[in-house]
Amino acid sequence: MPHGFKKYLNEHNYKDRTIEAHVKEVENFFAFLDNHHNKTKELFQIVPADIKSYLENQLQTLKHTTVYKKLGILKLFFHHLWESGQIGPDPCVKIQLPKQEKEYNSLLTHQMLYDIQSNIYNSHKYPTRLKLAFIFALYGFKSNELYFLKEDFDIVNDNEVIINTGKRDVHIKEIAAQILIEFYNSQSLFAETPYFLFSKTIVDKNIIYDRISYITINRHLGKIANDFKLPPLNLTKARYSYIYHLAYKEKLSFEEISEKLGISIIRIGEIFENTKETGYSSRNSMTTS
Repeated sequence: MPHGFKKYLNEHNYKDRTIEAHVKEVENFFAFLDNHHNKTKELFQIVPADIKSYLENQLQTLKHTTVYKKLGILKLFFHHLWESGQIGPDPCVKIQLPKQEKEYNSLLTHQMLYDIQSNIYNSHKYPTRLKLAFIFALYGFKSNELYFLKEDFDIVNDNEVIINTGKRDVHIKEIAAQILIEFYNSQSLFAETPYFLFSKTIVDKNIIYDRISYITINRHLGKIANDFKLPPLNLTKARYSYIYHLAYKEKLSFEEISEKLGISIIRIGEIFENTKETGYSSRNSMTTS
């Protein structure tokens, strides 16, 4: 015990202290089950209600953020069991995070970005590149996803585009899609570079094209944050806020978030494990779907 989890974490380069804490948490979970049912349950006998009962029990004495971390660890553990063929259906896959109660304005939430998107898109004072930066933040792009090629940009119709980042297809519609199409037709298409986004400098009267820098994107996002009195905003913060939004507000499982964002379940678990504050507060309830 705990069923190869330590080896699994070692193989994914977790630190020794983290591995010890993760294994201890899984052992605590099994100890709770033994006490709760007055018997030892086999792996295949564990059901979502067992996990929900454990988390609700923990919420009686622990902070919500601590319970989020516990849920992340259990999701990693049961994903390992499923991946290694030790269980059939994953009982943790549909366990959702606690229901969201309210948002705190001192911390960034993705809803704040949704609330200002029409102001950004329809503003004549903002250049196209600033609007592009906002679009990529809104859709949770990480810095290396900015380097997609022109051939990865697919215009479905006048109101929809698909961007292939290598790990996911991002579907963008309506005004945001129109802005991307306009940029592609007026600038990107004629730039002597394979990249959709680019920077250019003039050296000895020659135009030198290069990939766009995430620093440039973050500079635009910083201006947006200042203009709309938002908490600090950059690509990383926007991506994390998108992950939290998908988990807390849209009630997606880690597996669904993984597929949507092209991010590994391991990484999602690490994000929730290392998160102290997310901009979301929660009620003392866990739900399943």
